[in-house]
Amino acid sequence: MVGTSFPTSPSVQNAVNHLANLQKEKDAKAFLQPGNYAKEIALPGINGDTLRLSDLKGKVVLIDFFGPRGADRAEEKIQM
Repeated sequence: MVGTSFPTSPSVQNAVNHLANLQKEKDAKAFLQPGNYAKEIALPGINGDTLRLSDLKGKVVLIDFFGPRGADRAEEKIQM
């Protein structure tokens, strides 16, 4: 591959990195298609125990992540 032929070229390395990122994005989109299984997620539960996605197999699960910008909506989401 070109990246190994020109390992010190910043332009070539940028192109190689860009192609690698495009491949990761393509793989992520393929994984997130309807019907695919979700990867295992383990998060601390409200009671301090660990809640695993696999513990909820066969149930409908809504996972909603929010960050600091959505903290004002945290109470609203808890009531869902």
